[in-house]
Amino acid sequence: MTGCTHGFSLLEVLATLTITALALLGAASLQLRALQSGQSSQARAQAVLLSADLAEKIEANKTVEALHPGAYTFDSSHAATTAADCATASCSYAQRAAYDLGIWNAQIPVLLPQANRWTVTADSNASGLTTYTILIQWHDRKADTSNAMAGDSETASYRAIRTLY
Repeated sequence: MTGCTHGFSLLEVLATLTITALALLGAASLQLRALQSGQSSQARAQAVLLSADLAEKIEANKTVEALHPGAYTFDSSHAATTAADCATASCSYAQRAAYDLGIWNAQIPVLLPQANRWTVTADSNASGLTTYTILIQWHDRKADTSNAMAGDSETASYRAIRTLY
């Protein structure tokens, strides 16, 4: 009888270890998903802040629209034009727009390294109002952890629209 009892205790220990191992794997998977969600939300928050920063600069320099419509248009696939240093010198409205775009273009790869494209487009309507659309796209890890571990990513984006009155 005693031999049978010792074997049963060993099976109980083995079952307990198996359940504990599965619980730890589940906890690790949950932690991985939490980290991925945190990185995704951090990237989105950075895109929102970068877009808001440029939108405020456009709003502060809206006089340039009357003189140079669409002065703040930009596409990251083209090289940014060099501009005068408006932080230390007096600049025209057009120079200020080029300076703001140059600073913004330099900030994006530093603050949002996953970014792969950013554009600013301008549309004017019949009443003379200009609407700027700021778009930032970046690579974001997929929610599927099996693909994320392989390095797969999907494109995420944030679009801000501002009309100058």
